[in-house]
Amino acid sequence: MLFKPAMHLRIILVLALVCASAIIVAAQSSAAAAFHKLLVDKAAFTSEEFFVLNKGDIVVKILKAKEKRQISVFGIVRLQNVPDLDMTMFRESLSQKSNKAVLDGAKFSTPPVLQDIGSLKIDDRDLDDMKTCVVGDCKLKLPARIINRLQTDVEWNAPEHKLQAVSVFKQFLVDYAGDYLVRGDQALIELVDKRKPVRLVDEYRILLDSSVFIRGLAPEFDNYLRRYPEAELPGVENRLDWSEVGSGLKPIITVTHGTAYAKKADDFSSLLIATKQLYASHYIDASLALSSLVRIGADDK
Repeated sequence: MLFKPAMHLRIILVLALVCASAIIVAAQSSAAAAFHKLLVDKAAFTSEEFFVLNKGDIVVKILKAKEKRQISVFGIVRLQNVPDLDMTMFRESLSQKSNKAVLDGAKFSTPPVLQDIGSLKIDDRDLDDMKTCVVGDCKLKLPARIINRLQTDVEWNAPEHKLQAVSVFKQFLVDYAGDYLVRGDQALIELVDKRKPVRLVDEYRILLDSSVFIRGLAPEFDNYLRRYPEAELPGVENRLDWSEVGSGLKPIITVTHGTAYAKKADDFSSLLIATKQLYASHYIDASLALSSLVRIGADDK
């Protein structure tokens, strides 16, 4: 996907992998009936789409959004003969290690340290843009205090100005990741690259409120995501990662918070991974992705 440089984008991505004999209205399983209702109520599923899904084909939908700059994509497929997977195996199956668009990346330590991003290389075009970056007019998505530091702490006429700019930017990423681990959404930055600021704490409240599946599948998980890190939820796993991703335009440097949760009941179980973008240097203000592996009934083997 190519993005227009001036765009402010808010994105929701939902991927559901469903292990079930079928998802039908008259299902004997109460879990299957509840899942059917969830698809109808939250994703506006039609009878034709259920037919396609029950055949084993992929269904992908663009869901209605209240704002033009919000994009909500929902994809689901019914699988058969899927072996039991634990969270580690499921997370590994979703890994982007083989994705050629991912240029670099790693997990942050707890607490984050500069060595975590030692291999991060900042594109020369971004370094050049930092020189002219001011609040309200910047080609990188940044908060005001970092834009100001780039102008006060970097000697742009000095031979080592690029090293100084890299130092300011990398320290920002590490400090931001560490602050988020302690304060959660209260640490989310306000982006001031354009004349109209974007408060990420507001963006993610909207994204969670708009989420198709999280509340329907696991309301306790939704509550945990809203109240992290103060909330407690047994078995939940958290990690912060950084990455550099090729976009077809400028590389995008991101920081993401991944939260994994496994839920089990008599005739229903799910593995859920929510990935929240805390920062992206270009194009996308906020994004929230939910990947889920849902088992309905005894099994589909």
